[in-house]
Amino acid sequence: LQSKDLPYRTTPIDLQGYPPGVYIFKINIDNQIQDVKVIKKGNK
Repeated sequence: LQSKDLPYRTTPIDLQGYPPGVYIFKINIDNQIQDVKVIKKGNK
């Protein structure tokens, strides 16, 4: 579990050090919270 303050509305998030899987990001913009699901695929 991590928490980061992002300076811009569009900010890349580096998942390079994380294994393949499903990740849920909880985004808080102007006190509106939104969950975003990201699927990281493995290399074949």
